[in-house]
Amino acid sequence: MNRYKDPSPEWSVFREASFGHGELKIVNSTHAFWSWHRNDDDEPVRSDEAWITSFTTTGCDAKKLKEGRNILWSP
Repeated sequence: MNRYKDPSPEWSVFREASFGHGELKIVNSTHAFWSWHRNDDDEPVRSDEAWITSFTTTGCDAKKLKEGRNILWSP
């Protein structure tokens, strides 16, 4: 069984098949920073990053939150 959806979900822009590790840094109660570090000749190379913010600080209401969840979990 293939663990990855094919075709990729609408929200997935790019898939990288390299080995590496991710880091999640909790900055404070409303913000976190995620980064992906690809292993490249024994040196980790940051190849992707994203800031994650709390929905409560962005003014996102319950309806938009539910719509976002539906997109992420749709088949």
